[in-house]
Amino acid sequence: LVMSLLIFFSFYIGWLLGAARRTQKYRFLKDLEDWCGCYLNLDRPLRLSDEFSILEDCSVTALAVRNWCNRVYSTGLDLRAVQDCSTLGDLAESIVCTSPVFTTAPPKYRSWHSDVYFNFLEHVPCNVHRHDMGSALYEPPAAASLPPAS
Repeated sequence: LVMSLLIFFSFYIGWLLGAARRTQKYRFLKDLEDWCGCYLNLDRPLRLSDEFSILEDCSVTALAVRNWCNRVYSTGLDLRAVQDCSTLGDLAESIVCTSPVFTTAPPKYRSWHSDVYFNFLEHVPCNVHRHDMGSALYEPPAAASLPPAS
């Protein structure tokens, strides 16, 4: 009985996090539709399954979308990342994952009196995102573009 309750709560928490992620994607899509509403003459709202080319067909370039995303959502997206998105759902996923505007997980409860050691370790700042090539905050090494010294 206890094990089944633990499994149930694990799936329930995963469902809640997935619902929050979907809500954030739809919020981004609504903001995108409001921003480019003057260009789009659609009889229906944008959907996550729509191709990215629907924006380009209405003269909204990938560069304009990238600049708007970086300005509104404080992301560090480059043009290649925007052009690699085949659907608006892919674009929404990349914005939701990289933007500090959207919360990625609910804050954990931390009590100061129990497990002081691990609570301290969780608060130590980490710069691992600067070394992760998949991260939007990746910083290449300083001399990466220079030819080797001879």
